[in-house]
Amino acid sequence: MHAYTLEGHVIRPPSEAASVILQASIGCPHNRCTFCGTYRKVRYSVRGVDDFERHVAGAAQCHPLDAERVFLADGDTMILPVETILGFMEITRKYFPKARRFGCYARAEGILAKTDQDLLSLREGGLRTAYLGLESGSDEVLRRVAKDSTVSQMILAVKRMQAAGVRMS
Repeated sequence: MHAYTLEGHVIRPPSEAASVILQASIGCPHNRCTFCGTYRKVRYSVRGVDDFERHVAGAAQCHPLDAERVFLADGDTMILPVETILGFMEITRKYFPKARRFGCYARAEGILAKTDQDLLSLREGGLRTAYLGLESGSDEVLRRVAKDSTVSQMILAVKRMQAAGVRMS
């Protein structure tokens, strides 16, 4: 029997309340925004394939196996390599065969590091919604709160995701 536990202080968007939450990573790779204390006491790490599979197997004992919605946590799943994200989706479908709609948090950095084909591959793999914290339309405010993106970078990231067919929130 596998235990299903979530590490650290896990948050998810309200619209993902009915989703199975799976931690692809623990914490946030940036973790310097002055307004966010969610991951302060958590060292960022990415789950290995075997660890992720054990995590999903444990979740399958706690959630309905016909679940269609999955939220891949933590703070910025889009920073992971495309192959890793797609692999995690594939593992998830072994245990939740009806999983068709994946969501995740995303920062501009992770999105902009991917090619248009990468983003399309994620959409085809099941990514339906990504949540990006814009926080402000002012570059000065973003700098003061230690956000690592500019307004223009975030706008470009949103447009590229939308062009690939991924809903941005």
